[in-house]
Amino acid sequence: MLLLVAPEQEPVQSTAPLFTER
Repeated sequence: MLLLVAPEQEPVQSTAPLFTER
């Protein structure tokens, strides 16, 4: 779900590595 919210914001790059590690 963070993925959908991240794309709207710029922090998407910071969250990408987070959801990718899982």
